[in-house]
Amino acid sequence: MKCFYLVHFIFVVFSTTLFQETFIFEPLFLGARAVGLGGGFSAFPADGTAILYNPAALTAVGNHELHISTGTADEDLAVGAVAGFMNNNQVGILYFRHNQNPQSEEGLILNFATPYHPQWRFGINVHYLMFDKNYLSDLLDLDLGFFWKPLPPIQTSLALQHLLGAGVDSLDAQIDRHLTWDVFYCPPLFKKRVNFGFGVQKLHNRSLDQFLEPNFRMGGGLEIFFFQKRNLGFRSGVSYQKRSGQTQTQVSAGFSAKIFKRFHKYALDYALQVDADQTSSLNHYVTLSYGLGSEVDRTPPEVDLAADSSFSPNGDGEMDHLYFKLHCQDDEGGSGLAAWSLIICQKKDSVRVNIVKSFSGGNVPPAVIEWNGQDAYDNHLAPGEYFCRLLAEDKNRNPAVSPWYRVVIKK
Repeated sequence: MKCFYLVHFIFVVFSTTLFQETFIFEPLFLGARAVGLGGGFSAFPADGTAILYNPAALTAVGNHELHISTGTADEDLAVGAVAGFMNNNQVGILYFRHNQNPQSEEGLILNFATPYHPQWRFGINVHYLMFDKNYLSDLLDLDLGFFWKPLPPIQTSLALQHLLGAGVDSLDAQIDRHLTWDVFYCPPLFKKRVNFGFGVQKLHNRSLDQFLEPNFRMGGGLEIFFFQKRNLGFRSGVSYQKRSGQTQTQVSAGFSAKIFKRFHKYALDYALQVDADQTSSLNHYVTLSYGLGSEVDRTPPEVDLAADSSFSPNGDGEMDHLYFKLHCQDDEGGSGLAAWSLIICQKKDSVRVNIVKSFSGGNVPPAVIEWNGQDAYDNHLAPGEYFCRLLAEDKNRNPAVSPWYRVVIKK
């Protein structure tokens, strides 16, 4: 319910603020992997160009990276760098150029992204946009981005782009706002070797009547990786755009190749894009990236907890113990488990809980833990409801938390 109100608030604020109308900006479609997946990739990004789509994307990129992307569609170019520091926070800088008729555009983006919660991540872009002499306009702008992982195989992202669009010249020119939502699904059976991406981008300017017009872009794709570190991958996607009464459908295909050599990573991404209405129109996109240090594991461990729903530790020899079954495993190619903890709590009121017993350790936990119904001081707990949860953290400080599991101590 809280998520519903948050999204509703975002839409209201995003769509009802009135500014002077100047319709001058088309969304930038750059980065070989993004093109290859039809634009639906920012919920599971792989290089620094992803900050063009979602400012929170750098939380999924390696600690230190240099990257360059180019495309033949509008002579696009993007050059950037990413640096990581303590607690998995990331900063990035990106220069891009986009020659779009009838005007050209270039800009500089400064980014900060942080994984402030196990399931939520946040990022912010501050960028300075420069337009050619036909518009005589420079713009200072702001983007906000969020990541949410509701379930282990599903990642979703939401970005609000060009919130300010504040012109700094006499024309007081404005820029379109973008609301982008992406979702990525990684079937657990394939362990991130088969991924599905889908995204929707709503475009509108500052006036409410323009928001009601069906200006949007949507797209999605499939990618398949091979080898243990996903060194080689292939992808295909399709995108559909409707803008000012005109529609465009584009089909794309591409591949990824990665080489890991000690603490260095070299990656090449390529995409070929074809306009479905003009098959003779072929566009090529290439992204080259270099990572310093091992590829950073941003995926939390998989955790699950199970047990009987009740027991009666009264010493009669029947159901005196409860056996917790623990599942705690880091993802393939991850940094490995560092610590785990099983906590048993008693509710004090509707909000607070009191930890009465805990089990903890390092590395991999045991498959089964036996509990005799006593607290941390070996006192027998009173009959009633208790709530249990398994927590784990890998060596790269990615935390994971299982849902609350309810057990009842009977007399």
